[in-house]
Amino acid sequence: MACSAADIEQDYVQSVLVDLSDAEPTDIAKDFQNLEARATNDLVEEGFEQQKIEFLREVDARYGGQGFEIRFPVEDPYTSKVAEIIRNDFHAGHRRRYGHAAENETVVIVSYRVRAIVRTDKVSATASRRNR
Repeated sequence: MACSAADIEQDYVQSVLVDLSDAEPTDIAKDFQNLEARATNDLVEEGFEQQKIEFLREVDARYGGQGFEIRFPVEDPYTSKVAEIIRNDFHAGHRRRYGHAAENETVVIVSYRVRAIVRTDKVSATASRRNR
């Protein structure tokens, strides 16, 4: 029988209302960096090694005037084309979910999200029983 320990995961969210056409790539990067710094500080204070922390970055976005968001990953928020990438990914996600995209409409970022993950060593119950 095998047993495993769960990975450590902590979520960080920063609510914003940013029209993507007005968003500066450096501001987007800075917002993600701030969330990652908070996550790193918290996990290091809890005793985890900084180099073992991984990040999953996401945004919640919607068309201007809509009341619901689509959440999707942002692979590299540190590129100068991040706003264009977010816009394209939002339209693609909206098209997949609803069958259409309004590519001439304003896209608004509602929140930035970072999930900090520390992978744990998996333990086998059979291996630990044999070591007794």
